[in-house]
Amino acid sequence: MQKKLVFLFLVLLAPCVRAEFRLSPVFSDNMVLQRNEPVCIFGEGTSGAVVSVEFAGQRQAVPVSESGRWSVRLEPLETASVPAVMTVVASSSAGRQEKKIQNVLVGDVWFCSGQSNMAVPVSQSLDAEKEIAAAQHPELRFLKVRQDVALAAREDVIVERAWSVCTPESVGDFSAVAYYFGREIQRESGVPIGVIQSAWGGTPIEAWIPAAAMESDSECAAVLKPWEDMRQKIEDYDANFGHYVEERKKELQELNRVLWQWTLRKRAAKEKGEAFSEPAPKARTPPLPGHQNTPEGLFNAMVSPVTPLAIRGVIWYQGESNANQVEAARLYGKQLPLLIKSWRAAWKRPDLPFYLVQIANYDAVQTSPKENGGWPLLRAMQLQTWKNTPHTGMASTIDLGEADNIHPKNKQEVGRRLARYALKNEYGKDETVSGPIFRSARRSGGKVVLDFDYAEGGLAAREGSPMGFALGGADGKWHWAQAEIAGGIVYLQSEHVSSPVAVAYGWASNPIGNLYNPSSGLPVVPFCEEIP
Repeated sequence: MQKKLVFLFLVLLAPCVRAEFRLSPVFSDNMVLQRNEPVCIFGEGTSGAVVSVEFAGQRQAVPVSESGRWSVRLEPLETASVPAVMTVVASSSAGRQEKKIQNVLVGDVWFCSGQSNMAVPVSQSLDAEKEIAAAQHPELRFLKVRQDVALAAREDVIVERAWSVCTPESVGDFSAVAYYFGREIQRESGVPIGVIQSAWGGTPIEAWIPAAAMESDSECAAVLKPWEDMRQKIEDYDANFGHYVEERKKELQELNRVLWQWTLRKRAAKEKGEAFSEPAPKARTPPLPGHQNTPEGLFNAMVSPVTPLAIRGVIWYQGESNANQVEAARLYGKQLPLLIKSWRAAWKRPDLPFYLVQIANYDAVQTSPKENGGWPLLRAMQLQTWKNTPHTGMASTIDLGEADNIHPKNKQEVGRRLARYALKNEYGKDETVSGPIFRSARRSGGKVVLDFDYAEGGLAAREGSPMGFALGGADGKWHWAQAEIAGGIVYLQSEHVSSPVAVAYGWASNPIGNLYNPSSGLPVVPFCEEIP
């Protein structure tokens, strides 16, 4: 009899279990909802149930679809710095279930993505101890997406850390660039700010672009072929992809451990003044099943499932992984616009603000007038994308890098430079957004005359006379040029080039260029251009 009663109880309980509903993990206590845009609240439930959302005087309800998904649309919300509660209720024949999201603000949400220079935490940035101790900003909130790879676009993202209020306890392991950007925006605008970190070190841009977007260009589509060839050779590739992802993560953890030990040995040798010739440990060369470099794998797992959430814009710091080969750097000029276009399509915002970081100076200091590597070329592709793509901006960091550290510590200035664009374009502040950018070159009296945009207030050289300019002749050879500054104009000449056909500045992995605009404090952006 007792067994029959237990069985009957379980049968009666089953509808209640099936009626359980769930909010997407992007919704939690302490979150920020996007203002002035329709807001979707979404999740899972049992078909036939009705889900209602109450917030800020609105109440909207929808049935759960046959696929088990629901999405409630709230009308645009006004800015709110006073914490509020969102109530979500699922009702069905099995009963009523209620969830409350506490301490919700309404402001602007920024999606912060890229590779390791976006992922580097505050604890590894300049003056970390001081910065962490002072990080008490109740109207700044963080959400951290877990690093993961997926073969197809997911409906729900996996969150590593739910929304948290900015405190000394929460800020240390969060993206330094995202934090300093968000802090600057919040402080200058007075608007509550939410920043979402979705970044993975060492990853190329193709991992962040939908395959369908890459297939629209034959050169970009060629990047997919090695991965498709591998997929055909591995029988359980699709079925056991998650297993392969975990294998790759373990490999990466071990590589990071070994690399850190190698870094410590290198530092110790440098401090002792000893030579160090031990090569850096490297990962197995992809393609490998489950690898984080899998084309579209990170878009599917770490971007796409967030796109139903309304955001204000995107900041992007990536490119080093595509800069090591000239051909890959050149292709970046097609890939980056595709990424921007595809993300805007995914968020259904064709004018979604997108602000990127132009990769910093790194590696051996420039000794030749013009280098031929991928780093300066990739910077040019980033600049080209900014110039040709509406509603974008580019923060040059050519003066912030470190020769022996691909992760320069001054992330505060990176955040500030990105924030200049947002403050000007989204918050109506009077900001100079860029350092001087090459506008034109002309010949005059045996000299080459250069004009610049963003040069109001003139140009100046840091620490001495102007450096970093080169002139190229018709023979293809480049020579250093002597430079004179007159306001916002630069005059160049070289005794080795009588009839120059091209001019370059800062065209190297780690250039020696020292020009900047003293009014804004921002550096001249590297360039290489023909002379008419």
